[in-house]
Amino acid sequence: MKKLSGDMLNLLFKRQIEFQKKVGLPYSKITSKKTRDREILSEKYILAMIDELIEFRNCYNKKDWTKTRFKINEDELKEELIDIWWFTINLAITWGMSANDVLSTLNKKQIKNFKRLQ
Repeated sequence: MKKLSGDMLNLLFKRQIEFQKKVGLPYSKITSKKTRDREILSEKYILAMIDELIEFRNCYNKKDWTKTRFKINEDELKEELIDIWWFTINLAITWGMSANDVLSTLNKKQIKNFKRLQ
């Protein structure tokens, strides 16, 4: 299994840190090692992520019990999915993970998951 590389993910992490600074979050809070700071930020990000998950869920036909179907706006659906990604990156940064840490953990977890299927 080919390992994932980190150039683009590193760029996304850097961009997200810059974005967080622009919205007024001091770098010291973004990268704080204090558990309480991390917990407070995580709670905010998780609640925001839940909102984004609900928005994503509202983009497609999920009600099996109705015959009414609407046309799925795939652009909107993709935007909501990306919002979820941004909050996932925020959580990783908050807990001290670099892009390379994420990729390493993803690789290890994927190998573990494939082994479960054998």
